[in-house]
Amino acid sequence: MPRAVQLISRLSVGGSVLQAINTTAFLRQHGWETVLLHGEPGSDEGSMQSLADEFGIERIVVPSLTRDLGPHDLRSVLDCRRELRRLRPAVVHTHGAKAGAVGRVAARLQRTPAVVHTFHGHVLRGYFGPGKERAFRLIERGLAHACDRIVAVSDEVRSDLIDLRVAGPAKIEVIPVGFDMGRLDPRAISAGADRPPVVTFVGRIVPIKRADRFLALAEALRDTGATFMVVGDGASLPALRDSPVAQRLGDRLVFTGYREDVAAVYRSSDVVVLTSDNEGTPVSLIEAAACGLPVVGTDVGGVRSVVVDGETGYVVGPDDAPGLAAAVRRLLDDQTLRQRFGAAGRQRVVERFSGDRLAADHDALYRRLLGT
Repeated sequence: MPRAVQLISRLSVGGSVLQAINTTAFLRQHGWETVLLHGEPGSDEGSMQSLADEFGIERIVVPSLTRDLGPHDLRSVLDCRRELRRLRPAVVHTHGAKAGAVGRVAARLQRTPAVVHTFHGHVLRGYFGPGKERAFRLIERGLAHACDRIVAVSDEVRSDLIDLRVAGPAKIEVIPVGFDMGRLDPRAISAGADRPPVVTFVGRIVPIKRADRFLALAEALRDTGATFMVVGDGASLPALRDSPVAQRLGDRLVFTGYREDVAAVYRSSDVVVLTSDNEGTPVSLIEAAACGLPVVGTDVGGVRSVVVDGETGYVVGPDDAPGLAAAVRRLLDDQTLRQRFGAAGRQRVVERFSGDRLAADHDALYRRLLGT
């Protein structure tokens, strides 16, 4: 039985971690022995370790594999190489920038037969200043030579990587994200008739996700009587909670922190909104659609690969605050429209973003690289 190792820096809350876990779990259906190699989350981050354990995944913790850059990264390379020497995988598949650097070098030093790296998004444009972005691009171009294939989670991410000259088109292929659809279904969605409607944001509370836009949206829609729910943790959460707009919204705004029971969150919502400045593939919109909800998202990254504007939800320019408010208001005012968009969205994401399809795509890629 061939072995595939998925390697990620930490099991903190986020879409890349969820995909590493799902890939590890679902590949077993295709005859792979799978292992998840990872570091520990930071003290200010939630953990998705319980989901990995629920799947029964074999996990190996590499304590030196941390999110911070520094001289200890040499230790991370050596520690990962030691584990790979012991495991002798046919494939090493890295996820995220830090694990991608450490893991690809370790796998090549160990002469692993096939090495793959996934960009779930990237920080090569729009995150840092010009100097740091140039440095990171040069690093990624060098690391591209240390793997056999680069995977992008959407056509938009692939186009970005080609435009940024990370690698040529022949080396980058698209494998969309995939989810356990059995955990995400429309059962027991609360009807809006017996309670105020609920508009929900799910994501990390960090600057790029622009949860401040969601609060501005909530203030613009106070007259609807809706409750606005922010689900997630992150470095920007304290400032968001203490912001003047949050104080003005009072009990109309609910902060839940990180929740493991995301399906229950979606089933108690009526509309889910994404307000990011940048995205790879928007996990919250896929999960919401799988639960039968209409969605509204900013027109960034891979949002249009998930949302069909005017059919499963609405896509609005990131700086179009009036358009964002109008789209959400339209859905709040029309329960029939919400139901129609929710049903169409559910059908679309089940067809495109299942865990079974995710595993089949990776199985085909791995066997092609190995020549089996």
